[in-house]
Amino acid sequence: MAGKRQYDAIVIGAGPAGALAAGTLAARDVRTLMVDKSVQGRWKVCGCCLGELGQRVLSDLGLSDRVLRAAEPLRRIMLAAGGKQVDLGLPGFVSISRESLDAALVAVAQERGVETRWNTTATIHADGRVQAGGEELLAGVVIDASGLRSHARRVAKSGRIGLGMTAEVAGGITDVLTMAVARGGYVGRVELPDGRTDFAMAATPAFVRQAGSPTEAARVIYRQAGLDPAEVPDGRWHGTPVLTRQAQAQEGRILRVGDAAGYVEPFTGEGMSWALLGGSRISDDAIACAEHGPDASNWPAKLHSLLTARQARCRAVSIAVRSPGLLRTAIGLASMSPGIGAAGAGMLSGSRRSVA
Repeated sequence: MAGKRQYDAIVIGAGPAGALAAGTLAARDVRTLMVDKSVQGRWKVCGCCLGELGQRVLSDLGLSDRVLRAAEPLRRIMLAAGGKQVDLGLPGFVSISRESLDAALVAVAQERGVETRWNTTATIHADGRVQAGGEELLAGVVIDASGLRSHARRVAKSGRIGLGMTAEVAGGITDVLTMAVARGGYVGRVELPDGRTDFAMAATPAFVRQAGSPTEAARVIYRQAGLDPAEVPDGRWHGTPVLTRQAQAQEGRILRVGDAAGYVEPFTGEGMSWALLGGSRISDDAIACAEHGPDASNWPAKLHSLLTARQARCRAVSIAVRSPGLLRTAIGLASMSPGIGAAGAGMLSGSRRSVA
């Protein structure tokens, strides 16, 4: 072990979960290294919607003004399925690009003393060893925040993949989230504060292959939902592995957070909120693991208590939207009854506030 560089904590991945975890640890005088395989500021597949849970996490940490200065409020969700549409309130949500969100969180972490290495691939071991850029490092705890491409214990066989792109589209409404739902998947559209339009799609690989391309798959969903497929522009889409997956929250000195800790197919951008919540709460267990060993960490139980109910709601929503006929009926009822519409929007968004 002699001669190897040592850290109290090494964080793998500089997304919302990793950057917030690293910054929180550094604020507690934990010597922290953060490693990311990409260059800083890389665009990522994301719905670019942040709900009130994620905003509350940032507010509690005193980071709202710093991190969300480029965000814009979303006030409505326009839901379309089977040729029917309904316009519902969506309080407490903002649109923000991942480039803006990630960069702000990384800047906070660096200011607190986190050392960063970009464009560096890392291999992690349960005993705290990390191979990064040809060098072997040692850490009391390793936080795996490497996203959907991390270790997974089980991946849903019938799961959907995520696809996304941004484009310059004229005439978009800046405070509306559009969701088009069809049997093969769904597409979300939101106008970003910087003028671009973000498209995020969850679809089965077979559906995308049958359509011929991600663009055509999105247009099929729009058409089947009753929207104009011409609203989906040509562009280059990027993909993710299957969204719904299970993973071990802890493996020896490795603690997993964010998408790396397991994921349930989202509908209105919950993934970023879950990542921020986990990243903000991991420091106690990370420090206990680093100082006293893996058995001192209670992270799996804590993460379970934080996310189980929230992910169960998302799982129920994802099952419901796999039946466009059922959703079409619900849209019809919501259109006739403001009370039903408000309850439905609350279920979709996870908002605790009235959505009437």
